[in-house]
Amino acid sequence: MRYALLVVGTLFALLAASLTWAQTTVHDAGYKVVLGEEPPGVRVDWANQAVFIITQAKAPGNAMGRNAYRRAFDDALARARKQALAGFIEMKLTSYATLKEAVVTNVLPEDTVKAVSKAVRPVVDRWDAPSRTITLLSALPLVGSGTLGELAARMLKIEQQMSATNAVRPVIPRERMTLRTIEPVAQISDGPYTGLILDCTGLHYTPALLPKFVAEDGSEFWGTVKVNRLLVMEKGVAAYDTNFKNGLSSTRLGETPLIIRPIGAAGKLHGDLVFTADDARLIMEQDAKTHFLDGLHIVIVIE
Repeated sequence: MRYALLVVGTLFALLAASLTWAQTTVHDAGYKVVLGEEPPGVRVDWANQAVFIITQAKAPGNAMGRNAYRRAFDDALARARKQALAGFIEMKLTSYATLKEAVVTNVLPEDTVKAVSKAVRPVVDRWDAPSRTITLLSALPLVGSGTLGELAARMLKIEQQMSATNAVRPVIPRERMTLRTIEPVAQISDGPYTGLILDCTGLHYTPALLPKFVAEDGSEFWGTVKVNRLLVMEKGVAAYDTNFKNGLSSTRLGETPLIIRPIGAAGKLHGDLVFTADDARLIMEQDAKTHFLDGLHIVIVIE
């Protein structure tokens, strides 16, 4: 009996020790993401409205116990903030410029763009005690003050000022469009519509922070002038989802969304969405009744 108890005690001790080898800490449960075995790197997740960064760091040799974890954590977070810039600087700001191009051309101040990396926040980490190494998943929000949403709002202000001085809006030429076959869409309601869901599956569309709506003749019919800058900063021009049914149930759309399938993407970077003349007319006619575009009640479904 004594030996049996000794064995059981030893097993419990080994189990307790093993649990300290790899400890997971959740810092922000608002993001529904899991820290798997992905290598360090940066990726944009439009559905979660965030840029995710995975970094690793090792505690210095003179740090012991809890201090070793804290030193490694601080190092990993500092690395995440440095690497975030490399991840989002190539993002499409508009259909004609990336954030990097906006900085190079002095449209946006370089210091302002770099400062956004301060908004990087820890989401979840995994601490490996034997190797004294931490793996940290951090997030840079796409919306909110001091984030990429603020950069989008700054750019929108510039575009609105330019639009006010130009009597004629530019027309996107046909060669800067990628179009697909028109497919009919069955509406779930006759209206009045409370939101707009755009089914972009099959377009291989990569979003821009400031997408615009373009008719098939190349003329912009919504976007640059109509969008409220404060709303853009707070919630983004649209919410994104990779599943149509999930997108359809988004609270952002309300109870009766208008369903539209864009026929293509437009602009130098293909960041704008193209619509048939009939769909462009339908969107604006229905918006005139309930003004769902004013509140940015828009969901875009992507792959």
